[in-house]
Amino acid sequence: MDTPALNGSLLWRRRWTVLTATAIVAAAALFASSSRTPIYASTAQVLIGILPQAGVDIQPNMDNEKRIAGSLAVAQQVAAEYRFGVSPDVMLNSLSVDVPVNTDILAITYAHPDPHVAEVRAQAFADTYVKFRTAAADEQLALRKQRTANAIADLQRQLEDVERRANSGQVSPQLQTVLNAEAASYVAQLGARQQDMQALRATPNSFQGRVIAAAQLPTSPARPNHIVDGAVGILVGLLLGMGLAFAQDRTDRRPRSTSEIEELLAVPVLGSVPVAAQGRAVPAAPYRQLAARIVLAAGAEPSRLAIAHCTSRQRGRVPVMEVARAWASRHVSLDGKPVVLVRADDRAPAPGDDPRGRPGLSDLLRDRRDVNSMGVQVEGGVVVVPLGTLPLRPEDLVPITKIRAALDRTAELGAPVVIDAPPVLSGLAGEMLPAAADAVVIVVDPRSVTRDEIVAVRSALDQASARLIGAVIVGRRGTTRPGDRSDRTAPSSTPHHVVHEVADEPTPSVTAR
Repeated sequence: MDTPALNGSLLWRRRWTVLTATAIVAAAALFASSSRTPIYASTAQVLIGILPQAGVDIQPNMDNEKRIAGSLAVAQQVAAEYRFGVSPDVMLNSLSVDVPVNTDILAITYAHPDPHVAEVRAQAFADTYVKFRTAAADEQLALRKQRTANAIADLQRQLEDVERRANSGQVSPQLQTVLNAEAASYVAQLGARQQDMQALRATPNSFQGRVIAAAQLPTSPARPNHIVDGAVGILVGLLLGMGLAFAQDRTDRRPRSTSEIEELLAVPVLGSVPVAAQGRAVPAAPYRQLAARIVLAAGAEPSRLAIAHCTSRQRGRVPVMEVARAWASRHVSLDGKPVVLVRADDRAPAPGDDPRGRPGLSDLLRDRRDVNSMGVQVEGGVVVVPLGTLPLRPEDLVPITKIRAALDRTAELGAPVVIDAPPVLSGLAGEMLPAAADAVVIVVDPRSVTRDEIVAVRSALDQASARLIGAVIVGRRGTTRPGDRSDRTAPSSTPHHVVHEVADEPTPSVTAR
């Protein structure tokens, strides 16, 4: 048979861990996001002008302009001019300046809990920056004009001095030639300086920068962004959940595949059956298939079949009544004899099990009741022998002859016998199974049984010399498919096959044959 993973992939097996971690982190992120004070942001855009210098256009250094717009000097000028009552340092903490790619534009943004304050201060910084840049350019231009004027004045004095010496008539012809050449040089330099001055005089009205997009009143907060915070929370939660899932899977000792269970028990897995649920319909097909596979695994039909769970804390319980009914569907059609179901599991009854308080197995073991005087119940070809009115003790199971005698007396009610045995690791099964059963089937719930416990079950059965022929996997509680309706075995008293508890009413006695 196929040997797939019992619970799918790792993330599917640990899906609740992943989903829980994701939900917790996402909820925490959204809670933190909703708890933060909304911050509004308003942006004004400033186009930077080209700086003419000596008739040459100089492209602005946008990195420098960005630093200037966000500098303390501009903030101090804003504080002095607008008198917001806030220190420049505090305003700079809420200011951000960005440069869109491949542009000469500054995006000046101011963030504040009050949208009106954000709008006013963003516009104030943009206007002040333009004024600051214009004033700086004017100051630089004035300085260059002053330097050029000073240079022109010096050249004129030097030219006048050379011309005076050359025109004095007291110099030699050779010196006259030198002075004339020097005067011509000063004239050329003076002409160049005068051209620079003309270019500088045309600069004051040149474009330095202007606000091309005024700050607007923000209608929604810029942060927190609940959608982004939630998405980040989901991503972080998924990563955390997957990490926890991997950690859990590394430390999980439960079996992960049917092949692993077969390897640990050294017997085949005969099939899987659903968990019984109170008031829910149970498909009969899996139990009929299980009965057929048990016969194949045993080599012949066992007269006494024991079905035992691994541990008493095992969550999944196989409704042994359904196995007995599947067994009865074979025998009633063959020889007309009912199947005897002996209750020997003293745990709390699972859905569909019989209630306590009727004479049964424990009374037979202590010679408190004869099988002919017991009130046993017949359901759909199954004769149910209850656990009994007395607690089941290990010492009652030690005498093998007593166990066999009790089962021989129950076998008079029909054939064969299906034993709902105690859990193997409870201590009772080791005493009972070798004497009571020709074949043993172990029920494994991969959700609650570890690999170590499965190994211990196999060891306990080997020590007791019990004949283990296979294992049954009990699955999750599932719904019945429409195609299973025709495979249900209807009990004699009800039209639909529904797992139920037997009422505490007197039941008809079945006399021994």
